[in-house]
Amino acid sequence: MEEVSSIESTIDHKTYILEVSDFPLNDKGGYPEDSTITSKDGLSYYIHHCMQGGGDNANTIQMRKEDSYFYSNTALKGSLTFTIKRKIVEYNGSDVTGVPSLYVGSEKHPSEDKVTLIETVSEDGLTKTFKADIDGYFTLADESSYAMYLTSFTIEC
Repeated sequence: MEEVSSIESTIDHKTYILEVSDFPLNDKGGYPEDSTITSKDGLSYYIHHCMQGGGDNANTIQMRKEDSYFYSNTALKGSLTFTIKRKIVEYNGSDVTGVPSLYVGSEKHPSEDKVTLIETVSEDGLTKTFKADIDGYFTLADESSYAMYLTSFTIEC
């Protein structure tokens, strides 16, 4: 009887983390100029009206209400997970948290094929985590009436 050897195939998985420190500071009292940033793991992103948050929003990636976005300069296949800080008005309990929109496509800066995000609110109610599968380039946008503050952003490929 012939012995059959098994070959184990290893799939390389990569985790990419976009950190607050990868974004520019607010140095002129407003949002920085549009630019390309590179994360510590080597991926580059184009940003529009995004910066490091300050004050009560320190340690966040701040995205301006209505028209901010960043997009990947590399096509990726995997899952994307990010968390945003909830903003609740104290006197009436209104939720004024920015609403993320995620677009995925075959070219840079997709803005037509909106992806459904799976949303989870933390037990303490202070954050919302969103997950989605991506295959291609992506754009994360805040097109809502409120600014959005990301506390984490991870891609698993």
